[in-house]
Amino acid sequence: MKLLVLGFLTLAMVGSVNASGRVGPTTIKQLFAQSSESGANAMQVDTSIAECSNNRIYIDKVDKDLYAAVLAFYVTSKPINFYYESGSAPKLIAAHETLTCKLLSLY
Repeated sequence: MKLLVLGFLTLAMVGSVNASGRVGPTTIKQLFAQSSESGANAMQVDTSIAECSNNRIYIDKVDKDLYAAVLAFYVTSKPINFYYESGSAPKLIAAHETLTCKLLSLY
């Protein structure tokens, strides 16, 4: 995981960028921090994403730098662009919703 900050641009990359989708610019509507029992955190965006339940994308718990970058975009209300992968390993969020869309990178 690499987090690169260049003045006005924050870039976080995880894995490859051959994701099934790209979204942006959009804003983060809600950010969900999960308990230690959950396998992932999540974000909900303002843009409709057909493959993703309620426009929610999960952020794997091991991707702490990626979550930190998402948090920075959220608290500053800056537009976000991101790549995601649909059909990823399912993760239980908020003890009731299973998500299969995984955040891969953002800028």
